[in-house]
Amino acid sequence: MPQFSPAEKEKLRQDLIDAGKSLFAAQGLKKTSLEQLAAATGIAKSTFYAFYDSKEAIYLDLLELKSSRMEERVWAAVEKQSSRANQKC
Repeated sequence: MPQFSPAEKEKLRQDLIDAGKSLFAAQGLKKTSLEQLAAATGIAKSTFYAFYDSKEAIYLDLLELKSSRMEERVWAAVEKQSSRANQKC
């Protein structure tokens, strides 16, 4: 397996995330293959396993990223509403 610098690893991980977003959105989890994820990133299928154990693992990573962003937006909206309510008092 090729050795990657920390910067290369981070770029490849982000490329996998981006490819996963696109492929999972277009085809869903079931129809997206490891081969497609690897090909979209320009890596060998075996190299994929240096980053994730399975396509389900990258899917869960994407869900966690999405949920943390959603949580941030919800709390920002709650804070905004609280500020407005406090200003009216």
